[in-house]
Amino acid sequence: MQQNLEQIRAANALEAAAGVDRKAVTKLPAMIVNNGLLAAAAFARDKSKELQEAMNAVAMHLADRRIGRLPEHCGTTDALLRHLVGPTAGSDCLRLAIQNLLEAREAKEPADKLAHLLVDIARLFGWGEQDWQTEKDGNLKSDFVYAISEGQWPGIFVAAGKHLLGKEPETAKDFGHFSGPVSFLPAYPYQLPVNDLELDVVTGHHGGYYSQPDRNSKPNEWGEWNRKWGAAPDTEEPIPVFFPAVSPGHGTEEDRCRLWVV
Repeated sequence: MQQNLEQIRAANALEAAAGVDRKAVTKLPAMIVNNGLLAAAAFARDKSKELQEAMNAVAMHLADRRIGRLPEHCGTTDALLRHLVGPTAGSDCLRLAIQNLLEAREAKEPADKLAHLLVDIARLFGWGEQDWQTEKDGNLKSDFVYAISEGQWPGIFVAAGKHLLGKEPETAKDFGHFSGPVSFLPAYPYQLPVNDLELDVVTGHHGGYYSQPDRNSKPNEWGEWNRKWGAAPDTEEPIPVFFPAVSPGHGTEEDRCRLWVV
């Protein structure tokens, strides 16, 4: 049966009810209305476990594929923050901006110019606290640090902080989170050629076989999988997946791709 948005919201609320604190839930609507989703999520994550769990439920609801407000992988507070302030927003433009910053550094531009370029990028695209850290998850460098280089980062970090915060930053936490003033919307060709797209299909035949669990961490599940699917038996129903593709007949392959890439 087709569900409307209120029914979906109620179902998700009931599912989350057992794992959230009622007092924390009552605080969230006013926080979001008064401060915006980004600021509310950042505050909830840092304030208390109860608020973060309540915000997790909000993120999970927004990431529900029936709602479609967030990608499905954004069902936690941390994932929501990464989505709102990370490179998923205007990712193509951000990658180009980071590349320009990298090339300026490789061209041995002076440090003050690099700092101003970084400030311009940060102000336009926004940032997360993790963008100002030299490491992520123990080893992955942020895009900002990658473009500037670790050797030059300490001085640029301080200079950019003075421009953005009006004071000399001590740690990445001083920067907090900022979503940026620009909303990057999907782009479409202003004039569609005739028959520019066609429907294509890829059909999976062995979903069970390719769902192999990890043998070391889940030996029981792996054993069951091996007995049922290890030999890739032809017993599964094919699953057709339809998707749009650029059709032939519009010049060279490069010309056809440019219709949608540019």
